[in-house]
Amino acid sequence: MKRFITLVIMLLPLVAMAQGPDFSKLTKRYAGNDNVTVMNIGQQQLLAFMDDDDDLEDIKNIDNITIMMTQDKALGEEIFNSASKVIKRSNGEEMISTSDEEQTIRVYTTSKDDVITSVIVSIISDEQSGLIVINGTISSDDLNDLIKIQTDDMELQ
Repeated sequence: MKRFITLVIMLLPLVAMAQGPDFSKLTKRYAGNDNVTVMNIGQQQLLAFMDDDDDLEDIKNIDNITIMMTQDKALGEEIFNSASKVIKRSNGEEMISTSDEEQTIRVYTTSKDDVITSVIVSIISDEQSGLIVINGTISSDDLNDLIKIQTDDMELQ
């Protein structure tokens, strides 16, 4: 019985990781690098950041957010290339891509049963590069609203 319980406990992280793209290996690889800042924010921490006035509906379906940033351009490109492989293995789709002389931003999504399970934002610039991974159950309407808000805030040149 003890072996069974031990086996179940050992398998729980594997089951949890199987639900979205597996960026955990990528995160672990760069977490010890002094040139990379890695931040993991769980749902409880997200709720702690929210004011009483904020609409909790906006984050209720977000499980966690992982952020990896670096000022080392070569390292940022390496993170991007590694993340691209994870996205490809997860059947991720590019949703938005924008590029200019200063930066390249790409937004990918992964889905399961027509529900978006992850939004991955990669940013490569001369000054700072990185990756933002949002895991949860994200409706297409919520994602479209977020994109609309972000594009409305951007200045067109």
